[in-house]
Amino acid sequence: MTEKLIYKNKYLNITKSKDYYFYDENETQVMVLPVINKKKFIFVKQYRKPLNKFTYEFPAGGCLDKTEKPLDAAIRELKEETGISIRKNKINKLNTVSANPQRQKKLVHIFLANIDLKEFKNRSKVKSHEINTIEIKSLKEVVSMFKNRKIVSGVVGFVFLNYLINHKKIK
Repeated sequence: MTEKLIYKNKYLNITKSKDYYFYDENETQVMVLPVINKKKFIFVKQYRKPLNKFTYEFPAGGCLDKTEKPLDAAIRELKEETGISIRKNKINKLNTVSANPQRQKKLVHIFLANIDLKEFKNRSKVKSHEINTIEIKSLKEVVSMFKNRKIVSGVVGFVFLNYLINHKKIK
């Protein structure tokens, strides 16, 4: 398959193969599912301009450069978006998923961060214009957030379902 670069900037590339277009972010992407005491989930509420609304998401972002490993990026993103600092032994790789397999080749590296309430309470102040609030939600609240379209990200949905299948007893 011969691909032609159509457009490139510091954020993404658009390529074409015959009549089919692909786009990929230039950075390797990560997402962190922060779980408190295996019972509650930490979300960041942030405004998303393309949707013109606030959404609830898990901390996520990209590797700073080609040398930053996804695990290190996940730890950094968790700190930047929630103020929570954790050690490497408290975060594990869960999966690698496609955000949009019909148009993107790059995969998102998913991590599970085991947080205790003390770490959450001792978090530093978040210095981000994107983050509105950081909130702890129970399983019941998360399900309600999906029903009420407060969570709209397909990747967040997949990550949460994957967690439930592998870490909770589903009835």
